[in-house]
Amino acid sequence: MENSRNHQPPTSDSAAEDLAFLRTDGARAAASAAAPLWYHILQSACVAGFLLAFSLPTSWFITVICAAAVLYTVLGFLRPRLTHVQASPWERSASRRIGLQLLATLICLGVAGVWLYTISGQLWILIASATLALVLTLVMSQRMEKAFITSYNGTR
Repeated sequence: MENSRNHQPPTSDSAAEDLAFLRTDGARAAASAAAPLWYHILQSACVAGFLLAFSLPTSWFITVICAAAVLYTVLGFLRPRLTHVQASPWERSASRRIGLQLLATLICLGVAGVWLYTISGQLWILIASATLALVLTLVMSQRMEKAFITSYNGTR
């Protein structure tokens, strides 16, 4: 391969410079693949809103459930436009593992919170479950994002 700078074969120093430039460029590209914080906050709010909907009358329950589902879906469609990459954290094994842990935990937390609220009628149980789900989703989605960026960048 010809070196465009001076038409001589690359030396080890120039090759090292080129590799350093490519690593820097890869790190910049990986950082731009991350979704912004507000994205994760809205995602977490959708999860918490879904749980809190179980305390509402039927008409409001359906409205809040549908709004949370629509907003969550819209966020999914917006992600490639916000990050400028088509890759998703669910495509990489390290970040997918964290996502599956989050999903399993949220299912258990949600079922337990709604069940305890249903049998006791104590609103604080549902509020506590929703708050915990919000915080857990925010923290774990940030960890998932970090694992995605690390794998996208090619580092471990």
